Amino acid sequence: MSEADKCAALVEEFTTEFFAANPVSAAASGLHQYDGQVADLSREGIERRLAYLHEFLQRAAAVDENQLDRLGRYDLGLVKFSAGQQIFQMADMDAAATMPMIYNWQIGVSNYVKRNYAPLPERVAGLVQHLKAIPGVLDAARANLKPALSRPVLTTALGMFGGQVHYLQGELTEQVMAVNDKELMKQFDLARDNAVMALKDFLTFLHRMEKNVSDDFAIGRDRYQKLLWAYEMVDLPLDEVLAIGEADLARNKARLLELASLHFAGHDLRTVVAEMGREHTSSERLIEETRASLERIRQFLLDEQIVSVPSEVRALVEETPPYMRWAFAFMSSPGPFEQVADQAFYYLTLPDPSWPPEKQDEWLTKFDRYTLDDISVHETYPGHYVNFLHMKNAPSRASKVFRATTYVEGWAHYCEQMMIAEAGYGKAEFGVKLEIAQLLEALVRNVRYVNAINMHVNGLSVDEATSRFVADAYMEEATGRAEAVRGTFDPGYFAYNLGKLMILKLRADYQQEQGDSYDRKGFHDRFLSFGSPPIKLLRPLVLAHDDGKLL
Repeated sequence: MSEADKCAALVEEFTTEFFAANPVSAAASGLHQYDGQVADLSREGIERRLAYLHEFLQRAAAVDENQLDRLGRYDLGLVKFSAGQQIFQMADMDAAATMPMIYNWQIGVSNYVKRNYAPLPERVAGLVQHLKAIPGVLDAARANLKPALSRPVLTTALGMFGGQVHYLQGELTEQVMAVNDKELMKQFDLARDNAVMALKDFLTFLHRMEKNVSDDFAIGRDRYQKLLWAYEMVDLPLDEVLAIGEADLARNKARLLELASLHFAGHDLRTVVAEMGREHTSSERLIEETRASLERIRQFLLDEQIVSVPSEVRALVEETPPYMRWAFAFMSSPGPFEQVADQAFYYLTLPDPSWPPEKQDEWLTKFDRYTLDDISVHETYPGHYVNFLHMKNAPSRASKVFRATTYVEGWAHYCEQMMIAEAGYGKAEFGVKLEIAQLLEALVRNVRYVNAINMHVNGLSVDEATSRFVADAYMEEATGRAEAVRGTFDPGYFAYNLGKLMILKLRADYQQEQGDSYDRKGFHDRFLSFGSPPIKLLRPLVLAHDDGKLL
């Protein structure tokens, strides 16, 4: 067997093993033979998985990469990256003992009703099996979790699992009522009731843990340095990574203040931002007007030769379903193996009509015409939705499955700057306010980046992190605190900004190589053609000569 064949067999084995060990992720990606199954998160199951991953990495290290072509080395790099990431999560971070959220992912069942990938009775049959597995998942959680969790983690977990109870008892039941099969519905009712009972018992368990809550959330310098490599394949020293983030924050803030002084001289920037927030449409017209704006953005891509859009199928703008109302706006694309490619939803969370008018209006300020267009660029064209369309054409199963957050969120965040500040989208219609909105969103990502490192490595408190969001990203106290709290249990939320910076560096290197032959659309199409990998693995595929410098 040639070294190339040996490598291909290893990659296929690992990918298949990954699906078997992570059936919820496999089903979400469109492989519905895994419907109804959950991961084995018992301590014994985790130890078996770790043993396989370590043994696999030993076999992968024995492959002679000099005998592989670029795509062979790429696929091998992807599976080694995924194996290392899983080991870090399970061993170094001990996620099963410290992060209740991983169990919440296992019990999520909305995929069975979100998309019509099969007749409803067939989907409900898989749903019933998944519901039956929920008590076992929660038993594993009780056995694994440490008695003292950090306060933000526990508070977040209580909200998540409480939301699951409401969802199973409410929206989920309503969504399956159309099934005209009494026996199947009887099974559903029993499985749902048992799952709800198990969830309520687990919530009681979590509430008992509140008396042992810890305010210690920092993962420390050594683990953070490992996290950078395990999650994103970044091996620069932490202090250098932090300095790069601070410099980018300073650049964006200086540009924002420059625009404000040029166009709104004598006006306080926060007042300008507040006035922009009042320029929004009504709840009744938000969906319709967003659909129209998406067509404008999409046409701009085509007219300006920004990037290929490999499908005429549009992202569908819909109101966020009640069970998903945890964000203002987000993209929900099918998995890379899903057959229902026409069911990619761009969700907008409208204000609750039962709220007082002033609260509804406050909510809509988040959808001012400038910020909403910036978010739409991020989520749809050419951000996440266009990334998804290209992902379906990635060259291998592994490249469709294993991805890095710095690529996925970095690309979408890069698109905001590239489209608005560089390509000039919306400048004639919106003037400088669209770039101001883009810079405000960029500053939120900037502060996440520097706060994440400082909170987990340099002792920054939640109060101090909140102050940075208020001072440098011009956020209100409440929203700034929510962002700071997220950083306590999401140390990797630097990925938006760090990913954007790595893409800008890759683009500059590509442009230098191409010289007068450089083509923006050519770069973007090549960038998107290999999946969503760590930028370190992508660079040798995009560049003729990669010097390995990520930033």
